[in-house]
Amino acid sequence: MTYPCFQEDHPGHDKMVDMQSKGIASRIKKCAYELLSIGSDLMDDAYSWDLKGRDIRLKSMFLYCDLSQLISNVPKDQKKALTEVGNKLFSSIEEL
Repeated sequence: MTYPCFQEDHPGHDKMVDMQSKGIASRIKKCAYELLSIGSDLMDDAYSWDLKGRDIRLKSMFLYCDLSQLISNVPKDQKKALTEVGNKLFSSIEEL
């Protein structure tokens, strides 16, 4: 089954993909900022670490999905650079 609004030959397809990519980029920026600044929010108790660990896993899952979708939507010449940025970001998150 195909949906007419998602066909590539639809007049508004490029505009829709562009809007979707902007939304994804905005979520990536917000999520990355929250994940990288989470260290200052941690307390010393085990309960805080458990909650933040769950939050980190959830946010990083959404971040991974958004990055994957964004990378698949960009032109080939930009894919390598975005993949490298994503890898560096996840390396920084792992260090938390």
